[in-house]
Amino acid sequence: INTRSTQKMAEFNHHKKSCRRVTFTEDGKHILTASRDKSFAAIGENGEIVSHLKKCHDHPISAIKHIDGPLIATGDDDGTIKLWDMRIPKKSIFTFEEQEETISEMDVNPEKNHLLASSTDGTLAVYELRVGKRELFALSDNFEEDLLSVLSMKKGKKVIASTNEGIVNIFSYGDFGDCNDRLIAGGSSIDTMAKVDEDTVIAGGEEGTIKALSILPNKILSILGEHIDEANNPSSISKVAVSGDKNIGASVAFDGVVKFWNLEYVKNREKEVWIEEENLVADQEMQEEDEQVQEELNQHEEVKTSFKNKK
Repeated sequence: INTRSTQKMAEFNHHKKSCRRVTFTEDGKHILTASRDKSFAAIGENGEIVSHLKKCHDHPISAIKHIDGPLIATGDDDGTIKLWDMRIPKKSIFTFEEQEETISEMDVNPEKNHLLASSTDGTLAVYELRVGKRELFALSDNFEEDLLSVLSMKKGKKVIASTNEGIVNIFSYGDFGDCNDRLIAGGSSIDTMAKVDEDTVIAGGEEGTIKALSILPNKILSILGEHIDEANNPSSISKVAVSGDKNIGASVAFDGVVKFWNLEYVKNREKEVWIEEENLVADQEMQEEDEQVQEELNQHEEVKTSFKNKK
């Protein structure tokens, strides 16, 4: 990134309290913002405030997600999730109240038409989005640790959720009672993750480092960089994001700095990992074949020896 060409394009002050979430809609035509003042807004391509829904939750909004078309989901500090149709934004069209604490993050599984929500109450919830069938589809066991971020992976076949213990829990779709695999990604909280592709994410948290993670095979691919405050201490990362073309990652931390990262190396390193895994599997298969051949030879020799002894 050429920092000399980086400049502020616009500034908005429509929220009365801290702005907790900023994200693009999937088509990139709107920016969605959510605030501690219990409101959320949509900003158009020309910088105009298209809509601003005030006091739309009883508690501060903690998460916002564009689902599809005009449909948006918002989650709050009390575990409530509301669905909104932006064509009729004055009132929510549905409410889920299955989780008990802050909705930390949400994602969508488009293949199943499900909304995924992680919560600091230690649960992962999966909600049915189809009209007429909107209900809780599945709720995980309580992990007794905060779940801070969630992503749909492997073309909807896996779900990952990060924790305040530095662990990424991996779920097989449809089996949400407990995770069936884990990736230890650090010694402190993983607060935020963003998908690079179906096998790779970037992640950040309390350690102040941005890591590239491979999911199945589970590996830390690389450390892209870090945020350091003025006292030369790690600055906790509050959010990471990936550009639409998946070539650039971004991170923002409590040091007040936004940093950008080239993801080409991550994608190349991922290919290397898959080649390493394929070679390892091939070596193991060859070793097993050699062992099988040797075992058959040993058995043949034993038969020959036994036959000679009988003679």
